[in-house]
Amino acid sequence: MEPVVLGIVVEFNPYHLGHQYFISQAKALINPNVMIAITSTSFSMRGEIAIVDKFTKTEQMLAEGIDIVLELPCAKSVQSADFFAYHAIKTLSQMQITDLAFGVENEDIALLYQLLTIIQTPDFQKHLQIALKTYTSYKRAYTQAFEKSGTSSELIALFNQPNVTLALQYLKAIQDLKLDVKIHPLKRMGSHYHDTAITHRFASAGAIRRALRSGKDISEYVPESTLKLSFVDQALAEERLFSLLQYAMLVKNPNYGEFFGLSEGIENYLRQHLRNATSYSDFLERIKNKRYSISKCQRIFFYLLWELPKKFDQFHPYLRILGFTVRGEKYLNTLPKETKGEILTSLKHSKNPIGLIELKATQLYEILTQKQGLTQKEFLIPLKRKD
Repeated sequence: MEPVVLGIVVEFNPYHLGHQYFISQAKALINPNVMIAITSTSFSMRGEIAIVDKFTKTEQMLAEGIDIVLELPCAKSVQSADFFAYHAIKTLSQMQITDLAFGVENEDIALLYQLLTIIQTPDFQKHLQIALKTYTSYKRAYTQAFEKSGTSSELIALFNQPNVTLALQYLKAIQDLKLDVKIHPLKRMGSHYHDTAITHRFASAGAIRRALRSGKDISEYVPESTLKLSFVDQALAEERLFSLLQYAMLVKNPNYGEFFGLSEGIENYLRQHLRNATSYSDFLERIKNKRYSISKCQRIFFYLLWELPKKFDQFHPYLRILGFTVRGEKYLNTLPKETKGEILTSLKHSKNPIGLIELKATQLYEILTQKQGLTQKEFLIPLKRKD
């Protein structure tokens, strides 16, 4: 009998009770032989500085029941939802997952596929292309395209639930990659992903980060393994980022045309406001408008600082393991020789361009957070947890 290999896509920024519930529910409903998680690393999909470094997070994930932790490198995770989801699923498919689980506000998969079908129609795509000329915000452009194509208000409301966007992109990636994978949408409990205030025991990661920034107690909303961690001082890290951006954009002034994501003169818009800003938070307030979302701008900051090449996505695929359990190691030993040959266990001696960008991202994270020793850990073998 073939093993049930469950894949999940995570950020855990930080790991909280909602995440713990999701993992326990996934295990109870699917009963996998092996559970594999792919995670963003030093920076989140939305372009925020992770409050826990990726090596500490890996150790915690293994302790919380994940068997194998894969890296979704910064170049492929600090991206729009469609790009993030496609590369996360593609990497999980290399590990031969049989099942995929994800949290979503409405677990009715028929409704999710109904939305996906609308998105793929020529009429919707026509309206979307028009909307994207006005809005670079993914949500705003899609919402306008839905309205123009006559989609019901109920389905539009569903689409605008925080986790539905990623859920649809997971489904689309599975279709595009022609994968034979069982899909398990699991109802998300408690607060929404974007909620900034804690109103429920299952608080969102964003609300928990906000509470930490304000010096509030988070012990009711996270497991003990998270309480033991040393979190990044978000405000201090952001001010260091602000200084680096001032130097990079106002003093160094590179050839912006060489870097991914810098187009349509956005660099002139950013420089204009950077000159007048007094802090990182002030800078974000100044650049926020209907054309440029905060997330898009935050991602661009890192593309610039990493010097992410325009055509980076043409580089050789990247499959890296950050850690595994004994059970995970046994599964890794069963993978085909071709897959094993693709696996990176460290960045030592690696010439993979995506790996070199990841190394640069870790070095930047180390500067921003003042967490020493992280770059050296990039050259070590994956963490192994003994059961």
